[in-house]
Amino acid sequence: MFLLTNARRVLAALLFYSGTTIAACQSAAGLSLVPLQPGVNNLSLAHPTSADFAVLATFENNTSHPNRSLSFYIKTPDGYSLVPLPNSDAFIWFDYRIAASRQKIFDFQLVRYPQGLRLITAEKVGEDLTDAQPIKLQRYVLQESHDDPGVPLYTWHEEKSIVTTQSYEDVDSVLTDSAALCTLLPAEAP
Repeated sequence: MFLLTNARRVLAALLFYSGTTIAACQSAAGLSLVPLQPGVNNLSLAHPTSADFAVLATFENNTSHPNRSLSFYIKTPDGYSLVPLPNSDAFIWFDYRIAASRQKIFDFQLVRYPQGLRLITAEKVGEDLTDAQPIKLQRYVLQESHDDPGVPLYTWHEEKSIVTTQSYEDVDSVLTDSAALCTLLPAEAP
């Protein structure tokens, strides 16, 4: 009886402190998911006062699961600059599911950190993506460059990358949970 009572106290303390730690992580980090609606989303991406926007749309590819897509446009004096994907000549982010399955194996999330907006991608890694696998999370920061001719004015640069130690069935289980993102990809000190 004594051991059971003590075990309950220890468990209650662990739950309390882990909940407190997660809440403290979120409030201290100022981390929050940025909700995007289908269509045009007005954002300040490049500068606090810029009139940039992101377009969230559906790419219908005649499969059981149409892909969610996201593209970014930065306001410039001459109009708008389209932001390419890192290490690619493509401009649109797509989620990806296993064929004929609801399991999402790649997706993206816009997150507000104290340092500004960041784009986080999540991708299952492993031999059999239909099984629970670790997830590779990458955090990208938008950077401006006027140095090289022929290079886009704005690009996404990888700021941090981790692979989870825990395995997951679906990337959304991490990507849509601000507490998990706060723990796995906390904000760095400025």
